[in-house]
Amino acid sequence: MREQYVIGKHLVVTDEDVVQVKWDGPVKLDEMSAIQRIYEARLLLHPRLYSVFHVTRAHTPPPEVRRQMAKWRQTHKVAGSAVVGASLPIRSIATLYLRATTLLGLKTWPVRFVESEAEAHEFFAELRRAAAVAR
Repeated sequence: MREQYVIGKHLVVTDEDVVQVKWDGPVKLDEMSAIQRIYEARLLLHPRLYSVFHVTRAHTPPPEVRRQMAKWRQTHKVAGSAVVGASLPIRSIATLYLRATTLLGLKTWPVRFVESEAEAHEFFAELRRAAAVAR
C-alpha cells in the first residue's frame, strides 16, 4: 500500500518495502526524527527495506542531524539505498565517505548513485536476487 507524508518541505513515499525521500532544502532535527519513525514502522513490516533519496534539492544536514543519523544507523539497517540526482562533486564526496566508513568497520549498506527512479528499482531487484541466493 502506497502512503505519502509531508514532513516540513520534504516528501516521504512508502510503497511495500521501499521508502522514498524527496529532500527539499535543509532538514531539521525534528523532521529527521519523523522520517526515521517512518523507517522504523516500515522495518517492522519489511525487515529488508530499500530507500530512494532524491537529492537534487537537498542541502547538507547540519551537525546535530548528522549525529542523529549516525546514531540511528547503529541500531537500524536498510538493505540498500539509491541516490537520485546527486551532482558529480556530491557523488565523489559521498563515495569517499562510504569507503571510509567501510574501512573503519562502521555499519553501512549498499549504496548506488543512479540517474532515475527506474535505475533505483533495478538496483533493488539486484539486491533482492542476491539476498534470495544467499538464503
